Amino acid sequence: MMEDDPEDRLPQELQTTLCSCDRAIRDVLAPFTSTIEAEPPPDTIYHYTDDNGLKGILQHGALWLTDIFSLNDPSELKHGIGIASGLIREIGCGDEIVAIFANRFAKIMNDSTENIANFFVCSFSKARDDLGQWRSYADDGRGYVLEFGADRLEQEFAKTAEGTRWVCSAFAVTYDDTKLAEIQRGMIQVVLPQIYALKTMGLEPEIWWSFLRILTLVLARGCVNASVFFKHPAYENECEYRFLQLHTSDDKLGGLRFRQCRCRLVRYMEFQWRELALDALKGIVSGPAADPVSAKQFAADCLKAFVPTESGLPISRSTVPYRGR
Repeated sequence: MMEDDPEDRLPQELQTTLCSCDRAIRDVLAPFTSTIEAEPPPDTIYHYTDDNGLKGILQHGALWLTDIFSLNDPSELKHGIGIASGLIREIGCGDEIVAIFANRFAKIMNDSTENIANFFVCSFSKARDDLGQWRSYADDGRGYVLEFGADRLEQEFAKTAEGTRWVCSAFAVTYDDTKLAEIQRGMIQVVLPQIYALKTMGLEPEIWWSFLRILTLVLARGCVNASVFFKHPAYENECEYRFLQLHTSDDKLGGLRFRQCRCRLVRYMEFQWRELALDALKGIVSGPAADPVSAKQFAADCLKAFVPTESGLPISRSTVPYRGR
């Protein structure tokens, strides 16, 4: 369990209860994740970037998996946690112990969400030619899209976790707050009976608080694990297909790298796609605001210089009517 004080200080009955809650919370999420995992990947996924990104991805053969808390969406994970906090207060309205639990949950989520685990994400899209993503991620339409065969890339990405402590997965992001709330409501319903039961147990205050704290962390972990599959509905147009590398909070993070972004260091990991799945690259698309001749030539030059065996890949142009700013 995620707890600073040794869990074995609790009576065996309470330890068993915590383990049962942890399993039950995972069982609540399992049907959703099973559905996600059963969905076949799209034929092609698309990675939007600028000209420097295109050059770097081809030259160094790596895709970056960025710390989830440094992505473009500032509400990553926190959006889902906010829904869970609201649900706890709604479901347990009027109960003093549940109110204490809800406040502790909100505080832990506000103060410690980034310490529960290490999430690294590489974002693709199922949309090949989306104006919003050209503007946001591809130099206001002057950049590029790299086209990858999803199944091939995903297979090799999954293999990078073999023999390690981390987990790799790939899935389509869901933008349905109602579904996320349904999952989290089920998780909350697992822990509420245990909170109510505290009133009848006659526990010493130290034991009472330790149990409540660990139970809060158990629920927090479940809600975070659910939230990683979801994003705010405002981002639905991006049709994100996410490659996720999940490390435990105590993982030493071998291979961790840093890059500078707006006067701060951003953590990231690398996925060596060129070494493992060169044949997954299917083509390059230049943006709608780029000069068609020079943009195509730059892409061709990058392929010739850094991936000569793939210099014959198709290089096309966006069909979106956009001049750029």
